[in-house]
Amino acid sequence: MDLNELVIKAQKGDNAAAEEILKSFKPYILKLCRKIYINGYEMEDLIQIGYITLMKVIKNYDLSKVNKFIPYATCAIKNNYYYEIRQRSRYNSETSLNIELGEDIQFIDNIVSEENIEATLILKENIQELNSALLKLSLKDREIISYVFLKNGKLVDYAKEKGIKYITCVKRKNTALARLKNQISSTT
Repeated sequence: MDLNELVIKAQKGDNAAAEEILKSFKPYILKLCRKIYINGYEMEDLIQIGYITLMKVIKNYDLSKVNKFIPYATCAIKNNYYYEIRQRSRYNSETSLNIELGEDIQFIDNIVSEENIEATLILKENIQELNSALLKLSLKDREIISYVFLKNGKLVDYAKEKGIKYITCVKRKNTALARLKNQISSTT
């Protein structure tokens, strides 16, 4: 029997004709399935996709528009496999750091970093707190703390620069540090 006649019978509800068409396309579908890999799909899944596509082709085939069923069906089956590959390829590149590598071993467990994120965040918070406390000090206190601790200057040089006694600079530095300590402890 001609394939076009089988298609017409299958469209009218003849299940035997539809099975005959499926049997005739089985080698083609199996050949395509051996060439295709879709992550998460097994061979049986791919075969089912081919058969489902073929059933849709039989249902939608119009003899008045297309006069050769085989090229139309083979093209539709192949295009549907390519469509499935494109759909699944969007997800193939996505992964998780919690992906299992073995028994109770996750990918994230193998990542080694020397950076201590917690310590870095604490340091940033402490620096912000220190800057906030420094801004609340008088200009003289900020100046001496900046000179000694930020610019690594010596008190002797600061005393000469300001024209004051060394012991006065020592007392001013200690007083400024005490005020800074009070500012920090009052904010926490």
